[in-house]
Amino acid sequence: KLGKTRRRVHDETSDWPPKVQVDALVEHAGKLFIYASTACLYIAEGRNIANRLTEVVEFQTRDGQHLGLDELYTHILQTALDKVSKSADEEKWLCATLSSLLVAEGLPSVRTIAKLLGTEPQTILDSLASLHSVIHVPDFDQPDEPITIFHASFSDFLTSTNVRQALTKLESPVSKLIVDQPQQCHS
Repeated sequence: KLGKTRRRVHDETSDWPPKVQVDALVEHAGKLFIYASTACLYIAEGRNIANRLTEVVEFQTRDGQHLGLDELYTHILQTALDKVSKSADEEKWLCATLSSLLVAEGLPSVRTIAKLLGTEPQTILDSLASLHSVIHVPDFDQPDEPITIFHASFSDFLTSTNVRQALTKLESPVSKLIVDQPQQCHS
């Protein structure tokens, strides 16, 4: 997957991605394919994929241990929150959209989530723009296609008590809604 991104960063003859970084990513992933897959998608969706690869490879705890899947999810969510404008409205849509995905039966479409939340499909698409590494978001011209969470572990992450601890570190209005008053995300 990373090799396919080479054209975005370097010419075809370059030695990218560097073997040492690929080896480190494989070591981080261990036996978890979902870790490797999510990391590669996160790297590929960035503007500077070389920096993103370095960022993911350098994920470590203070004692030098590699971070796990929950920490990768926390980082992805933090990056998404950093990208939404600091308007409470945009963060509200991100919270509402994620909450709707978690409680929806079946595979809701962009249009269905938009109707449920009383907004336009583009608002839903915009709110999920930085989460393509964990959520399949259809193209803007396909509002009837389903939005799907790639792996159940992301849903588990969002609904776990551990995520509350992680979100308290984000210091974001949407994280405060989820942590302090989770019922507001579902109203």
